[in-house]
Amino acid sequence: MKNYTRTYLTVINELTDDNDTFVPCECCGGRSTEIHHILNKNRLIEHGILNLKDTIENIMAICRGCHDEFGDKDGYLPILLKTHSDYISNHTEIDMDFINALIIHYE
Repeated sequence: MKNYTRTYLTVINELTDDNDTFVPCECCGGRSTEIHHILNKNRLIEHGILNLKDTIENIMAICRGCHDEFGDKDGYLPILLKTHSDYISNHTEIDMDFINALIIHYE
């Protein structure tokens, strides 16, 4: 299991040995198929925050359909950041100043 996947599943309390554990897509509510980096490596380097690549603020559970539709597209970054912060804040404290600064930057 990749470290960022382990981080995500630990935060939402779904870290199990059972591969059939249902983790919802944060966009549509269906079954997620991957953990997506909201900001890719190049965007993180641009902001000088590459060290935050695998933090809970930058990773979200998403299904393949939503990833194809929304992932890695600048126009959807504010929506992904808002959706993710709303979802993940129910599971842990997150740096909302960081998230809000990114939302403003990409709007």
